[in-house]
Amino acid sequence: REHLAELESEKNSLNERVSLGEVTEKAIVQEAVKLPSVPIPQAPPSSIVPLPTDTRIQADTPTPPSPSPKTPPASPPVVDQRPTQVLSVNRQFNFVVVNMGLRDRLKIGDQLRIEENGKLIGRVQVEKLYENFSACTILEEIKPAKIQEGNLVRIG
Repeated sequence: REHLAELESEKNSLNERVSLGEVTEKAIVQEAVKLPSVPIPQAPPSSIVPLPTDTRIQADTPTPPSPSPKTPPASPPVVDQRPTQVLSVNRQFNFVVVNMGLRDRLKIGDQLRIEENGKLIGRVQVEKLYENFSACTILEEIKPAKIQEGNLVRIG
């Protein structure tokens, strides 16, 4: 009880100092962090009385039963059927936009192959990533072919 009285006195003193503008709330919190923790008294196990299991609180209106959670039926995995291809070529700034992105697990720095009729015609490197597309710097073009819209894109 003495300890509680000391704490109450300290609290009142701090409240006065705050109201007078001597201390800020922040300073009080910092001081409180340094204080030793006060043990919380525990009731002896013999004084805990269990409630009867049939004790219920009656409400004025009945509570509707909660609906059982329904699991949606498993759908087959979606297979992306779109061809991965060059969407745009910008020769002035030496980059292409391809329809591969984060959803294809690309990372910045990945190199992609550009193909035409199954033959390698160039390589590009991912510079900017978006969900469904990316901007890539042209690293090389194998002559005489030129990278153009519609060319196929492969990782590697």
